[in-house]
Amino acid sequence: MDKTTLTAPASDTQQEALIQGIQQGLDAVETRFKIDPEGCMREAREALKLAETVEPGTWRARCWNAMGIACGAGGDYPAAITWFRKAIEYFEAADDIEHLIPSLANLCHILTFAEQFAEALHTGLGALDLVQNTDEQNLAPAVRRKQLFTLYNHICGIYGHLGDFTTALTYAQRVAELIDEKDLVAVAKNYDQFAALHGNLGDLDAAVEYGRKAWDVMAAFNNPYDKGVIAGNLGHIYLALFREDGSQNTLAEAIDYARQALDNFRAAGAPNRELVAMLSLGWIYLDAGNFAQAIRQLRPAIELAEKLGKHNTFARACFGMARACRLLGRLPEAEAYLRRGEDIVAEMRQDALESRLDLLLEKYQLYKQRGDVKNALICHESYTALYQEKLNAEQRKFAAEMKVRFDVERAQRERAIAQKDKELFKQQSRQLQQEVELKTKRITLTGLLLGQRNEILTKIKREALANAKNPSAVHECLQNIAGLVSEHLDSAEAWETFNAEFELLHHDFISKLSRRYPLLTGVELKLCALITINLSSKEIARLLCISSRSIETYRYRIRKKLGLSRQDNLTALLAAL
Repeated sequence: MDKTTLTAPASDTQQEALIQGIQQGLDAVETRFKIDPEGCMREAREALKLAETVEPGTWRARCWNAMGIACGAGGDYPAAITWFRKAIEYFEAADDIEHLIPSLANLCHILTFAEQFAEALHTGLGALDLVQNTDEQNLAPAVRRKQLFTLYNHICGIYGHLGDFTTALTYAQRVAELIDEKDLVAVAKNYDQFAALHGNLGDLDAAVEYGRKAWDVMAAFNNPYDKGVIAGNLGHIYLALFREDGSQNTLAEAIDYARQALDNFRAAGAPNRELVAMLSLGWIYLDAGNFAQAIRQLRPAIELAEKLGKHNTFARACFGMARACRLLGRLPEAEAYLRRGEDIVAEMRQDALESRLDLLLEKYQLYKQRGDVKNALICHESYTALYQEKLNAEQRKFAAEMKVRFDVERAQRERAIAQKDKELFKQQSRQLQQEVELKTKRITLTGLLLGQRNEILTKIKREALANAKNPSAVHECLQNIAGLVSEHLDSAEAWETFNAEFELLHHDFISKLSRRYPLLTGVELKLCALITINLSSKEIARLLCISSRSIETYRYRIRKKLGLSRQDNLTALLAAL
């Protein structure tokens, strides 16, 4: 084989340089995907090329995740889902929890954009369970907090899309609880989250309050993209409020915030969001009856939408222009914009229902203003039929969303039951383990004491047998036996043996007890030790070869030295040590 075709392994220095290049690409994707989708795609592809030559494979999987982010930012949701799943498969096989959870969170987020809400919620809640059930050894507290924050945000968004704004508010509150008060940008975003949810719940006063808080906090930062998001939401909230109260002051606020959104998105270099803000401002002017200003916003919106290939937005801007021109009496212009919008709608295969409704409504109004009753009636009938189709679609969507919510609630109940069973099993296992440990200690110490007792009984037996045939020595024998018993009870060697064994099983118990209560004798300390392993007075008496009455006397003395009243529990106090 020609040696020139062989690829030499990269040196350590080359490996470090490659990894550095990959990391730079990953960082670029993470920081700029919102405002530069095309640039992020280039960075992700370049990083993936480098990762193909680097070990371990974790770098490739991280680049697959970055490809998913870039595809999602560019609106290619199927490709994004494929890349995320590929990364997840690798991280699961490698048991790489640290990188697995962010990939699951990204998949959850992109599934939401793809309107696959059931799978998005299943993925998000599954990732949440994984975070909550992973110990600190595999997931550092700071990383856990960050991932919980991300997942709570995503799950909040899913419930918002499903129309369950109350549950979404619950998750928004969980997000708030994780935010560091010093992280003012995160605080502002959370306020904006509350504003949007309260707005959807119809509580516009609370929505305005939270939106203004978000805007006031964010005002101190040079962060035009996030400022644009907050201003845009406030513009929508004030527009909804204007439609309720008709106040010119409210309308002025709506226009002002919509302009702020547009200016900030331009400053951020985010053309997609700039286009949305431009369209929103144009439609606010239409609602306000300021048709000249509406045209000033909608005309460049049409140009930008065409440039970016945003068909839906292009059609809506054309229909807005048609309305403004018609209401200004410029009917030929209105008809021309309607035709441009109609051509685009004809090319659209998906998500064209709203645009078709807008088209028919504007055509109906145009024919009606011209006095063309026949065509106006045709458009009206078509509009009514299509609107009914929309209602049917919404009913089907609502039914599907309710099923998703039902399935999710059922899954949550099942997870809660499983978790409860798991915790109960753990608790029972701990109790059983404690019982086993206690019984093991009792057996060990009881065996030790029985051994010591058997030793003294053997000596007594030998003494008795030695003097059995000598009646005159009975008195001396009894004295010797009494001495042996006393020696057993007061034996320093036996006590030291017992103490050493007990200290191994109950770390420092006797040492702590003797330091805290120095007046306790050796026998009293031994008695305390036996009480600790739940031996009864009768069992202790048998082990120590003394009467139960003597044990009760010892217990009385111990209680007195420990300063216990009649109501105090000796066993509980000793257990606490």
